[in-house]
Amino acid sequence: MTLRTPLRFAKGARASEAMRAGDAQGGNARQGSRAAGFPPPHGGNVRRTKGVHTHTPSFTLLHNPNIQRASTSMPSPIQNELKTLILAIHFLTRIPTPFEIDYTPDRLNSASRYYPIVGAIIGSVAALAFFLASLALPTIVAVLIATAATALLTGAFHEDGLADTFDGISGAYDRARSLEIMHDSRIGTFGALALILVITLKIAALASLDDTTTIITALIAAHIISRTSTVIVKATSTYARENGIAGPQDIPLRPINTVIATLTALITIAALALILTPTHALLATAGAITGHILIRLYFQPKLKGHTGDTLGATQQITELAIYIAFAAI
Repeated sequence: MTLRTPLRFAKGARASEAMRAGDAQGGNARQGSRAAGFPPPHGGNVRRTKGVHTHTPSFTLLHNPNIQRASTSMPSPIQNELKTLILAIHFLTRIPTPFEIDYTPDRLNSASRYYPIVGAIIGSVAALAFFLASLALPTIVAVLIATAATALLTGAFHEDGLADTFDGISGAYDRARSLEIMHDSRIGTFGALALILVITLKIAALASLDDTTTIITALIAAHIISRTSTVIVKATSTYARENGIAGPQDIPLRPINTVIATLTALITIAALALILTPTHALLATAGAITGHILIRLYFQPKLKGHTGDTLGATQQITELAIYIAFAAI
């Protein structure tokens, strides 16, 4: 499959900074993929390259026939929202987007309101992969395949942020050193251990669930709610880096973006109560809130804000917490 050329800064994109604004300049995170790609598409060290999730004054769009600077014509509200959604898909996944996107910094910032919708797409792919695999394979193998499917679809987008965050926070005593480590392209002991533990726990928690319907529902719901969690972090904290490239991550989210993302999560929770039981909905909510609070207590006191890496970590820990909550039933 031919992947498109991503949005990219002049000096490339760092995989791990897929949801951080202007954290660093570095090599190309995903040649022929998306703007803030996740691991290098041809394998190797998952954190070999540097990247960014957002626009800066020096931002340049490399050749991509599907992404253009904002045109002079005024799109209709529906067209504008569709392009914003497509930009969110282009930004968070490797899904080809064969449509023109009139790029503007504001649209890139506004795309955050559709992160939960993109999460629904990712979760649906995971659910489909699990269902097909479960027809012939044991549950734990099917769950492993579903987990691999999400990593392929996103380029292990948030997983790299998770590793960066644990390397930076656990591997340094002060804020400046933490940010320096998180900027480093190499993976450390804390990051590797975090990846192993989180992925293993996600697979174990899902495999422990009772039936196929519960697992499928948990996959979709967790991917939606966990991406709402990242939007809330962006809306309620400041960008942590004082130096470097400025970008939309530094621009406060408009309330409408947070409201839309939060409403999407609330609708998902209501659907959980209808499809499964109110107990599942309550525990999923409790798990998401717990995961969100715990990861913020981990990184925010030291960083005094967030970076793209910590947004990735927030998504991963919130997703894990929801699976564990389901497993507790």
